[in-house]
Amino acid sequence: MMARVLARLPEWVNADAALVRRGRYLSTIFLVEVGDTAWLVTVHEGRVTRVERGPFLMREWAFAVRASADAVGGDTFRARERSAAATWRLQPVAIRHPRDRRYSR
Repeated sequence: MMARVLARLPEWVNADAALVRRGRYLSTIFLVEVGDTAWLVTVHEGRVTRVERGPFLMREWAFAVRASADAVGGDTFRARERSAAATWRLQPVAIRHPRDRRYSR
């Protein structure tokens, strides 16, 4: 189930111009782990450029999102899978470049 969601993640994220614009200063690699299965998601300037399925040995990533297999199984997750694009839109309030003074305090 998660494999299908993550396989379509680049399509969903990259098709949303507003989301790509909000993430334009974000370039990172993060780990998504569900049960024993891991994926590395590469984001470059707000666009998802690669989703790789593990296992990985000594790969670098900036942060991890982990869940048990039970947490994403069953009918509840299938209903949410249809709106998975909206789920991935959860973003920090302001992603900014260090030299961007608009959000300085």
